[in-house]
Amino acid sequence: MKNKKIQDLQIFLTRTPGEQAFKYEGLPSFAISGEAQQNFRNIPTEPYFGERSTNVTQATTYIAVANSSVVETIQFPFSPQHVLDMTRLLEFNEVRLIDCMEFGTQLFNCTIHGSIRDLFRILSNQSETLRLTIATSIPELAILPWEMMCDTKSDSYPKFLCFQPSIRFCRALHLFDRAKFKLKKALGDNQKIRILLVTSDPKNMHSLNFNKEEKLLKFVINESPTLDKSIQLEVIHNANTNILREKLLSFRPHILHLSCHGGYDKKENLGVIVLESPNNPREPDYVNSYRLTSIIQEPGSVQLAFISTCYGAKSDHLSSAFSGVAQLLHASGVNDVIALTFSVLDTTGHAILANFYKYLLRYGLTVEESISQVRKFLFINDYRLAESFGLTLYQGNASLYRKDTEQELTEEKAGREFDKTVQDIEASIASQDIFEMKVAEILGLDKIENDLKRLNLSNLETLLAVQVIGDIKTSVDILLEIKRLEIDIQVFLQITEIAKKLCLQTNERRSISTAFVLKKDYSEPDHYTANRHNIIKNLQNLFFQGTIKEIIQDASTVNGKDTAFMIILNIDKTFKSYIQKLEQIQIEEINHKKNLLNSKWNNICSLINKDPGVSLILPGNQRVKLIIQGEQISEFCNGEWKSSNFKNFREEIQRYSQDLNLDEDFMLDVLRKCICISDMGKGLIFIIQRENNLFDKCDLYDDRNEDLKNKKITEFESEPYLARTANLDGAIILSKDGFTLGIAAKLKPESDTIVQGIPGTGTRHLNTQKITKETDSIAFVVSEDGPITVFYQGEVKFRTP
Repeated sequence: MKNKKIQDLQIFLTRTPGEQAFKYEGLPSFAISGEAQQNFRNIPTEPYFGERSTNVTQATTYIAVANSSVVETIQFPFSPQHVLDMTRLLEFNEVRLIDCMEFGTQLFNCTIHGSIRDLFRILSNQSETLRLTIATSIPELAILPWEMMCDTKSDSYPKFLCFQPSIRFCRALHLFDRAKFKLKKALGDNQKIRILLVTSDPKNMHSLNFNKEEKLLKFVINESPTLDKSIQLEVIHNANTNILREKLLSFRPHILHLSCHGGYDKKENLGVIVLESPNNPREPDYVNSYRLTSIIQEPGSVQLAFISTCYGAKSDHLSSAFSGVAQLLHASGVNDVIALTFSVLDTTGHAILANFYKYLLRYGLTVEESISQVRKFLFINDYRLAESFGLTLYQGNASLYRKDTEQELTEEKAGREFDKTVQDIEASIASQDIFEMKVAEILGLDKIENDLKRLNLSNLETLLAVQVIGDIKTSVDILLEIKRLEIDIQVFLQITEIAKKLCLQTNERRSISTAFVLKKDYSEPDHYTANRHNIIKNLQNLFFQGTIKEIIQDASTVNGKDTAFMIILNIDKTFKSYIQKLEQIQIEEINHKKNLLNSKWNNICSLINKDPGVSLILPGNQRVKLIIQGEQISEFCNGEWKSSNFKNFREEIQRYSQDLNLDEDFMLDVLRKCICISDMGKGLIFIIQRENNLFDKCDLYDDRNEDLKNKKITEFESEPYLARTANLDGAIILSKDGFTLGIAAKLKPESDTIVQGIPGTGTRHLNTQKITKETDSIAFVVSEDGPITVFYQGEVKFRTP
């Protein structure tokens, strides 16, 4: 019979004896000066596991020490490119589960082998729970996705360790004395557990729904009489560094939950969080990990820090394992630090918060047990793999928990699948009226009560919309437009869900590009009869009874340019669905409306302009565009729906055109081409020269495109123009009159020009931003992951979600 005592296995990874580590390893880049700094910057900025170079100090073999007693030499099978490819696939949600399994199996086999594997099996058999800790401060090892380790025991199917009920997976930065490890250390003090929830959402950045996090956390606490007495919660919104510091010193919290934007500053090699600027609440303050740690460690009370941001656990490839926010907080003495390595969706952050504190506070599980439950919840409920494997726990020499718990978590409760929505979190509320009230409270429906009355939706129907679309405000904004067009909301949500799933699929390794048109038809003769000659195929109930595989087969023949999926709603609430050939229209019909969509969608826009309707366009690259009466109002990108209203974009550019005395049609055409290249998943730079000082700051290359100089950019369709200019590295230089002066320009800004860079962006954005500060020019920069940024005078003037 197994011993119920929890067993520990700590695997400490270091370099082989005789291998000289980088002298300044572990220090942030700004702490290194002189010759040391020069050497520091010469270290490659990607992980290195291949053959040794005389210029690189990284070893091909490492030492693994298990529980300070068992030693093995290990050698990683990954090339630098393999590691980078895996992390990029995770980040962009393009990785397959089988890829994770293969990578995780290799990682497990090369790390836990020989005598260490024997010890792993022995300890696993001796206990019901094994706490497995990977401890290392070697930078190229710290960046590996250890949570992906997969055990392929001969008599069992492959199992990811972090999802196993018997495994508690943690990380550490250095070796702990496990003999002094505290199996159960109570959170808080003798009186209460003090929790501080901190949010910040600068107005000039993409808005996040932090009010829901506050309401969810209060729900977890307030619905339990015992918790209400033992937990003290305080919340500060719109935080800046001064407000945060004052509250930490006065309140002295034991748990700090920080919800805001986050990123990684590649120039400083430090993680950052985004608070509000103390001088201007509209402007962001990019607080690096070193500044943040100095603030948080000052009161000396924080036992658990939950960094609910994007890239909170990201560190630099080789320069330092302590560069990330989570790593530096943990190194400063915070016992437990939870963070995400990759980006996290707003809705995922809400789900993580609700489930983590439920397990920690209600059921009294330890921090590592609670995180294990959350990882399984994310995986079972099909959240992004980057969120399941990227949820990281750095643990010190104690296992934290809440004493005097409300109830124990039984095996039955532990195995229960929890629904993604708030509905299941509140399933214990028996009264339907109370349930509706609680749902309304948590979703913040009181703020949009008038809009909901106009929609005539119940709170439960609103939850359905939130499940499909995500953010409650975005959901209501979209549904108000659908209601105005008198289109059945449930049919719209069904087609929207299909479009979301379809955009994430591939056909013959290519992303799917197609279009859906949804419109009511009360005319005589009806649309179906009037367009019978253009109907290619009747689909019957494909969208409501067919499989995604069947839809993919048809989507491969429907390109959205000259064919489309049609869903026509009749006056008797029935509908017809079919594939229709689109009638050709004149391009001028769209251009005079200053439409920012790619002209390939002109036929779709014309169709829903003439007879009001809605279209869901899939341009490829895992995106869906929501078009209402020819105007984009929202976009599904990077796994979530975002407000992406082209009308607002157009008005911003029109305003800048007037302020800078530039031709409005020219500026809108540049934005249109930026949107087109963004839809392709490529990056690009347009720089508009207003004075004749730009050429001193760049090297031009335009030998093969002399003819472009003879026409304005507005005379070229987006795709042909971009096909000739966008496949070369560098910037496209335009005159203020709209002529192409050069392509593939290599920018050469001054090294000492100081600008406030955008976290998570690279040298393309930084160099362009500097150029606009040094010259009187305006620049459009397209990121490969979608956002379009407009720079002027070294500042961000406009940025799409």
